[in-house]
Amino acid sequence: MKIGFAGAGKVGFTLGKYFESKGHTVAGYYDKNISFAKDAGEFTHSDYFQDINVLLGCCDTLFLTVPDRIIKKVYNLLDKKAIKGKLICHCSGVMSAGEAFPDAECLGAYICSVHPLLAVSSKYNSYREIAGGFFAIEGSDTGVEKISALLKNCNNNFQIISAENKYKYHCASAVASNLAVGLMDMSLSMLEDCGFTRENALKALAPIMTNNISHISKRDVIESLTGPVERCDTDTVRKHIDVLKGEDRELYILLSQRILKIAKNKNPCRDYSEITELLKGE
Repeated sequence: MKIGFAGAGKVGFTLGKYFESKGHTVAGYYDKNISFAKDAGEFTHSDYFQDINVLLGCCDTLFLTVPDRIIKKVYNLLDKKAIKGKLICHCSGVMSAGEAFPDAECLGAYICSVHPLLAVSSKYNSYREIAGGFFAIEGSDTGVEKISALLKNCNNNFQIISAENKYKYHCASAVASNLAVGLMDMSLSMLEDCGFTRENALKALAPIMTNNISHISKRDVIESLTGPVERCDTDTVRKHIDVLKGEDRELYILLSQRILKIAKNKNPCRDYSEITELLKGE
């Protein structure tokens, strides 16, 4: 597989370097900013191109590693007669392959969306983090087959999903990543109200965060759940609610109702009726 990249940003750099490090051939990069393409080519020991269709002719697989809003625009730059037999991919978490490339299959191309479940933060270092990482893939049968073989060869885990589930999949990713940041900001602000500096609040919560994620990854959520809701400490939960106001209070109650369901599964013989009424009443 000879892989080309249209878009020399963080994702293009990362995937190109990663695939190159695994022994796959990177044909090179096209970018409207030629200096980006040159840097990416140098980083991955490949070429850079000033014409996207020249790059297309030099590879059998082309990744459009550009922001979601311009994926279709970049796709429309391709010579449609030249995509027959090519594998055309994008890396959007929310857009399906068919949505991005609506006429590609009719023109004889194979299509796939290939989303790394990872926050790609660095052009030059994130390729190290992607090793062993998880991907979600979706697209035409042949496109999915080809990308599955590529990821297997790289020893990556992946999940094939349907186009209909792309939105929910991406929402799940955002909850675990972006919304979790919002929860941590809430917790940090509360510690600051208690007299902590922001720096000390981060130091204090870091072990809790990392240990909790480690436990969940190894034992799932049921066995990892602890705390006052799980042990049915109604008085403590009531005191928590009493010190909160507005959206923080609402968020605490909603999430407590969620973990109460987990607690009931973990401890089916425990009486949760009192804490259930407390959370329902609030």
